[in-house]
Amino acid sequence: MKNMNIRFAFAVNSDNKFTNEHFGDADKFIFYETAGDKIYFVQTEPNLLKNHIEENSHGDPQKGKRIIKYLINRKIDVIVAKQFGKNIAMVKDHFLPIIISGEEPLEIKSLLSSRLELIEESFKNKKNSFSPVNGRDWE
Repeated sequence: MKNMNIRFAFAVNSDNKFTNEHFGDADKFIFYETAGDKIYFVQTEPNLLKNHIEENSHGDPQKGKRIIKYLINRKIDVIVAKQFGKNIAMVKDHFLPIIISGEEPLEIKSLLSSRLELIEESFKNKKNSFSPVNGRDWE
């Protein structure tokens, strides 16, 4: 096990706490990556897509496509947030979404470290898209 390199994106607010907003509306993203059986901090980036005006409706598919492209360019595998909007339908085709209730990224990072085997199993069993994981059951 633990030979798969996994990259995570955490959706946080300006105080570096998990935001109550949808993933794509976070103020910034904290990126982590696995090495062996540990998860390490990579970097934090502001969410430059946050202020995209949703011209058509809430959950604008164009915004979802921009978020997907942004995360693919950063080689993200797992997205972690308190909430996901309508675009989860297309996002889960590319990334494993994990829904959490905690606010502290370091606590959630520790929680995910203890579940790396289950996370890797999700990738091995993926068919067309991922089923969102209710990480609240792990907390």
